[in-house]
Amino acid sequence: MKECIILAGGLGTRLAHLILNLPKCLAPVNDKPFLHYLITYLIHQRIDRFIFSLGYKSDQIVQFIQTQYPQLKAKFIVENEPLGTGGAVINAIQEIESDNFFLVNADTYYTIDFEQLLNFHSQRNAAVSIAVKPFIRPLRYGTVIIDLNGRIQNFSEKSLIEYGLINGGVYILNKAYFRSKEMNKVFSLEKDLFERFVVEDDIFAQVQDQYFIDIGVPEDYQRVQEEFKSLNSYSSKRTLFLDRDGVINNLRENDYVKSVEELEFTEGFLENIGRISQQFDNIFIVTNQQCIGKGIVSVETLANIHYKIIRSIRKQGGFITKVYYCPHLIEDLCNCRKPQPGLLDRIRQEYPEIRFSNSVFIGDSKTDMIAANSRNIKAILFNPKQKKFNQAGITCELKHWNEFHG
Repeated sequence: MKECIILAGGLGTRLAHLILNLPKCLAPVNDKPFLHYLITYLIHQRIDRFIFSLGYKSDQIVQFIQTQYPQLKAKFIVENEPLGTGGAVINAIQEIESDNFFLVNADTYYTIDFEQLLNFHSQRNAAVSIAVKPFIRPLRYGTVIIDLNGRIQNFSEKSLIEYGLINGGVYILNKAYFRSKEMNKVFSLEKDLFERFVVEDDIFAQVQDQYFIDIGVPEDYQRVQEEFKSLNSYSSKRTLFLDRDGVINNLRENDYVKSVEELEFTEGFLENIGRISQQFDNIFIVTNQQCIGKGIVSVETLANIHYKIIRSIRKQGGFITKVYYCPHLIEDLCNCRKPQPGLLDRIRQEYPEIRFSNSVFIGDSKTDMIAANSRNIKAILFNPKQKKFNQAGITCELKHWNEFHG
């Protein structure tokens, strides 16, 4: 059974002049309360029981739900005084029957895959799992720093950065873990629990690059009026990430492609790239090239090699949006050498229309699969020689390019 606590006790002070005497979650969006969209989404995610944590103008929320959703299995917990996000959960957890439960904010709409987050949570035996969203210029939000397995390393305060992962306000919490903490009656879930215990406890985050909106400020409340009219087209653009050596061109064992003359395409690649290109809006090459750092290949020669690749692909009716490469040595410990996701994050920042959730990564190595998994991108192993490969998170394997159909 899937249970979800919905935090709907906020005052909505910043929207008060726009929504008058309504609680924030009932703010009208295209003639329907915002809460209508959230409940509909949660139903589609197969939530079985809804526990509403209420405060300000709770009677209006109860009346709306009981009138519009009479069949909903709903419980209402009303705060007599503001308890903070953590105190509200403590107050509502008495109604939770399952070992783990979902938690969402009633003023946020973040269309993640709940089953995917639940599987992630279970696989890591996590105490807390948070869905995090890649975000361009997250000025209003703090950001989350995670390792390649999704374990949270740190929560960063709001700052003037160009790109980061933000807390999307959708959680899975372990009930026993939550109850084991001795907290004040009034406390913040984020500040007083997650940030305080992040180093010692099993607190994880999964990247889910889906639609996100928080109507807490007037400009976003105005924006949601238009965006909700076209939600279905939000994730329509598809992106393909391709490793280079061993995927596009043959891997030179214990060596590098040092010149245009040494470039040999993998069997079937050129014959199929035109067909494959028709299925994607963007195609990026993402490759480690420490031959630059070693001084074996010059930047100019590498550019010529990539020019030949792009030109050959175009002759077959395909395209490459852009090539991204890491020139650093392994020992440099940079964040752009796969399996680190730095190049993927850079692409996401430079092409804000793409979504990791609607992307595919084809690689031939463990590092490729780890990089893809770290951003929750569909990972496909190109493995024409059928080598044994012990790595979790592989969606499927390709023996030949004619097997790939998007």
